Amino acid sequence: MKPVLALLVASAGLVAGLFAYVKFSPASRVPETERRSDASEAKNLTRPTKVVVYKPKYVDHDLKFDESERTVPEGQDPVVFAVNAYLDEAGITPKEARLRTCRIESGLATLDFGAAFNQTYGTDDERTLLDGILTVAGQFKEIRTVRFLADGKPIETLGNVELTDPQPVLHP
Repeated sequence: MKPVLALLVASAGLVAGLFAYVKFSPASRVPETERRSDASEAKNLTRPTKVVVYKPKYVDHDLKFDESERTVPEGQDPVVFAVNAYLDEAGITPKEARLRTCRIESGLATLDFGAAFNQTYGTDDERTLLDGILTVAGQFKEIRTVRFLADGKPIETLGNVELTDPQPVLHP
């Protein structure tokens, strides 16, 4: 009976010690890569006042981009501004298909477009849209991958490319 009681007391002490360690361990011991981003920290990110706007063109069946620098209007999200400027330059989507919001968390940018964006495009138009948007996103150092939404719902495909998983950004 005594060995069982001793084992129970030792187990309870171990569980209590583990609980105390987790509860009272300072967050500074958590590796930087594993820490949650603080909402106030996200607000303090310096947002660029100028962005690169890309204009698609095909050279010998290769998609290339002309680049120009534009000033982001006061109060606008730089990513939303840059993506919508690209959509204007590409001329593929209707005005109702514009990017409405961009949320960035741990390198993943979630882009939420108007419902009109979620349609099937031809192969060249699909490539122009996706590669262009991923290139635009690639200019922002905090973005590594992109998830596409339309009217708050995940976009599965725009034709031939599967979009259920986040897409890696492209760099020109």
